[in-house]
Amino acid sequence: MIFERDYLYNMKENEINYRNIFITDFKESEITKNLGKIVLYVAGTISTDEGGLAFVDENTFSSVIESRKQLSPMALVEKDKVLGVHDLTFMTEPYNGTLDNNQLIANIADWLAIPGEKEEEEEAKLTEEG
Repeated sequence: MIFERDYLYNMKENEINYRNIFITDFKESEITKNLGKIVLYVAGTISTDEGGLAFVDENTFSSVIESRKQLSPMALVEKDKVLGVHDLTFMTEPYNGTLDNNQLIANIADWLAIPGEKEEEEEAKLTEEG
């Protein structure tokens, strides 16, 4: 994952400020379940081979990336259980209460609490040995 040195902005549709961007396009995942619309307040772009998890619309631009590829402020590497979010303000008050931001926080917490395959294998091995 590469956290680009940019910021995302939308001059057409935003929450009070052009840097407060809406996200409505989500890749299906445990992290994005039940999300309709979130707001990110100081988001930047994450580049990854795995692809993004949430995508900006056609009116949202990067301050440094000129191509019109799909920009994403969230990325997930499922096999390594690594989540990247290029903005953490959505987790703080009062921003966590906006739109579906609290649902996103709950989804991340649930995702972190679910044991991965390695943990399950180690647990099974300990149970067999002990």
